[in-house]
Amino acid sequence: MKSDGMVHRVSPAIVGTVRTPSRRARGRTTNGHHQTHGWANTLCGMEIRGVPLHPLVIHAVVVLVPLAALSAIAMSVPKYRWIARWPALLLTLGATASAYVATLTGEDLAKDRGLDALPLVKTHEEWGERLMIGMWIFAVLVIVSFWVLPYATRITGGKDRVAKMAALEKPLMLLVPLAAVAVLVLVFLTGDAGARAVWQQG
Repeated sequence: MKSDGMVHRVSPAIVGTVRTPSRRARGRTTNGHHQTHGWANTLCGMEIRGVPLHPLVIHAVVVLVPLAALSAIAMSVPKYRWIARWPALLLTLGATASAYVATLTGEDLAKDRGLDALPLVKTHEEWGERLMIGMWIFAVLVIVSFWVLPYATRITGGKDRVAKMAALEKPLMLLVPLAAVAVLVLVFLTGDAGARAVWQQG
């Protein structure tokens, strides 16, 4: 290499590095489009450092959904409502958001790896969609219950206030536990279908 009339010798190792970028730097080709592996691109591609985001997110789902369901059941019991209402609300919002992200990343992973047509993967996707619908319904019930159902802090020895909408109190006390049990069953069936898709798919 010449520069200012002088010849500089370049190390073969440097030449090799320049001419042969790493696999991560080259990225990959998916459906005719080249994808790189920078932080921004991997996040947009539903990956973090080459690891699909879906298997990471589902860990949040399998933890938050049961916790949200149990908290909601506790909130439906007048004796424990004062202490369970905020955990039920926050856990339900977190569980719903996690389930939504899991749905998006699962669809992205299936399309990216060409897994859409596999029977066990399709079954997992169907259960995931049912879980998402169940979580939307469950979240609405919990949010309404948080606002409607009466409560008082037992530490101060107070009594439950009158419900803001008395006509909804008893239906919500019945519907919230039923919805909680439903999402518990759905998250189990969705996870079971996902495990089968991973370990039994030929």
